[in-house]
Amino acid sequence: MCDAPFHVLVVETSVACSPSRASDPSHLPVGHSHVRTMSVGSTDALGSQRATTVAATLLTVVLVAPAAGLAGRVPPLALALAVGVLHAVVVLAVWAVVVRRHTELLRTYVHERFRFAARLVSGGWLVLCAQAAVPTYLLGRWALLAPMLALVPVTWALLVTFLTRSGDTDPLGLYVFYGPLVVLTLSMLGGVELVLRHAPVPL
Repeated sequence: MCDAPFHVLVVETSVACSPSRASDPSHLPVGHSHVRTMSVGSTDALGSQRATTVAATLLTVVLVAPAAGLAGRVPPLALALAVGVLHAVVVLAVWAVVVRRHTELLRTYVHERFRFAARLVSGGWLVLCAQAAVPTYLLGRWALLAPMLALVPVTWALLVTFLTRSGDTDPLGLYVFYGPLVVLTLSMLGGVELVLRHAPVPL
C-alpha cells in the first residue's frame, strides 16, 4: 500500500486584464488559467513512516512507563492524575506541532480562536487525561493489568495518527467524539478482569 501523498490540480482563472501584470500568475488576463497543486493525501510529519513509527514508540514508552513503574508506590489517585496530565500534555504537544506545520489548518484555528480553545481544553484535554488516568488508577488501586496493557496500543495508534496528516482533517477534533468510547472500553476491560479474578474456580 502506497502512503505517498497524491495531488489535485486546481485551476484558478484570473479576472485581471492589465497586460503589464500578465507576468504575475495571480493577475493573468481573462482566458488564462493558473494551475497550482494542492496536496490532499496523507503525509508523515517527520518525513517518513519509519521515523513516525519510532517516535510514536518512544513516546508511548515515556507515557506508559511511569504508571507501570510507580504503581503501588504512589497513592493511586495522585498517580492517576499525574499520568493523565502528562499524557494529555505530550499528546497535545505532538498534535500542536503537526498542526503548526500545516498553514491551512492553522489559519482555520487562528480565525476561530474560541472554537479552538473549547476543543483543546474542554474536549481533547479531558479525554486524553481520562484515557491514561483510568487505567493508571485501576492498576494502582486493584492491580488490574488489562486496561494498562490495552493503553499501550491505543496510545501508540493515537500518536501515529497525530503525526500523520490526512488532508486538512483534524484528528483531535474527531477524537473528542471517539475518545470517550476508548475510555469506556478501558474501564470495561478493568471490570471484566476484576470479575474474572474474583470468580469462583470450579473444582
